[in-house]
Amino acid sequence: MSGLLPTPSAWGFPSQRRAPGSRAPSTFLITPELIVFAIIFSAVIGMAAGYFPAKQAAKLNPVEALRYE
Repeated sequence: MSGLLPTPSAWGFPSQRRAPGSRAPSTFLITPELIVFAIIFSAVIGMAAGYFPAKQAAKLNPVEALRYE
């Protein structure tokens, strides 16, 4: 969900990337394919960030893990 919220505001960024006083058009394009890639990439990174610590925690004995808190 957090990947979808900033997407509409990102369409305004190319017009802001020009140097002040420059009349050269911006060549940076945000395409639908780029948006889909960014969402999928973010989801994969998020799943990996949750999976590996959970896998490590699953190996622990709950009593031992809570003893040091």
